[in-house]
Amino acid sequence: MENISAGSEPITIWMTEKNNWKEDVRKNSSLKSLEFHPNWDNQAYTDAVMGAHGYKVAGHYTNLVNRNHRIMGMAHMTDNNYGYADVYNASSKNNKGSLTLGQYKSLVNKWLNR
Repeated sequence: MENISAGSEPITIWMTEKNNWKEDVRKNSSLKSLEFHPNWDNQAYTDAVMGAHGYKVAGHYTNLVNRNHRIMGMAHMTDNNYGYADVYNASSKNNKGSLTLGQYKSLVNKWLNR
């Protein structure tokens, strides 16, 4: 799930989708066990994540709390003369593109202090 905060504040979006997920679970209690362990073969789960067939969108939230995810991409989009910049993408296929929390903090602090 990408583009969560285009023009908005991401934490607010995540918390809204968390509340959406809770409402979806109230609608269909079988979803409860899938909150942290997705099952894309379950049509109700797919509908809740995507906000289809009467469910509310919860995909960014469920993506964030998925216990199987180990790598996440991020971007800071700034408009400049050449378009948009400052993007970081990582792959979950191997650790070559990943950063430790310490490495990430160091890069953020370096960027903030430039």
